[in-house]
Amino acid sequence: MIGEFMDAQATSSILLKKLVEDFDIKTEVPNQIYLETQIARLQRMMLIYKTQSKDTKLSGRQRSRARDLEQATNGMINGIKFSISFWLHKDIDLMELEDVVEPSVQ
Repeated sequence: MIGEFMDAQATSSILLKKLVEDFDIKTEVPNQIYLETQIARLQRMMLIYKTQSKDTKLSGRQRSRARDLEQATNGMINGIKFSISFWLHKDIDLMELEDVVEPSVQ
């Protein structure tokens, strides 16, 4: 199990390193098109991992590794989506944007 975690962690680190290397911070909205392309790529990878995690022809270890990779990929997708959202709304109070009423302090 520790080896599978290390594999998922290594894969996640490799993908993250590639994203950071390809990222250019000198654009108005930093590489939104690039990031959205990466999200689509990661979603395809996640679908493959999800399929592998449910394939009974694979060993339990392989299915477990696929589940770990699926979760790591999902985390990366959510992180990228958050980054895009944060950049687009950096000067906006998101509580107001979503019409969220803060509970009163009594």
